[in-house]
Amino acid sequence: YTAVLSVTDDSSATELVITAEANAAGKDPASASLTVAIVHPPANDNFDERAGLSGRKVSLSGFTNRSATAEDNEPRHYRAKPQKSVWFTWASPRTGRADIWLKGSDFDTVMAVYRGSTLDNLRRVARDDDGGGKLTSRVRFNVRKGRTYHFAVDGWGKAEGDINGRLV
Repeated sequence: YTAVLSVTDDSSATELVITAEANAAGKDPASASLTVAIVHPPANDNFDERAGLSGRKVSLSGFTNRSATAEDNEPRHYRAKPQKSVWFTWASPRTGRADIWLKGSDFDTVMAVYRGSTLDNLRRVARDDDGGGKLTSRVRFNVRKGRTYHFAVDGWGKAEGDINGRLV
């Protein structure tokens, strides 16, 4: 027998329970259940759903790229095609230098910073792979007060995990 299951996009659904029952004449009935975790992509998986950040000093803890995907036309954040990227946006509260450091993340990160308003017209400002130590990324770039910057955090070679770090 074959069954097709459709998993809901409802992010409150966290598991799927599959139960199979078998009955045959002259046989004892049997049943079995299997519980499968439903892992949804992060809320900031796509450019149009990027997480908004604000302030002079921003913590990046509490974010993940687990189950993240790559979008069609997404730029290469470093050398390889994106695979597990999540997006952030930040308007600089000052003119000077910004520093995004992913030290403390528990996976091999790749990061790039962009300007532009849509995925198709992004212009890269900075990028890095492993400049933050322990396979994490760090970028430093010039900012102007009130200007908006977008950045993507991706996993090198499909790596995924919890994002930690800071933006100052």
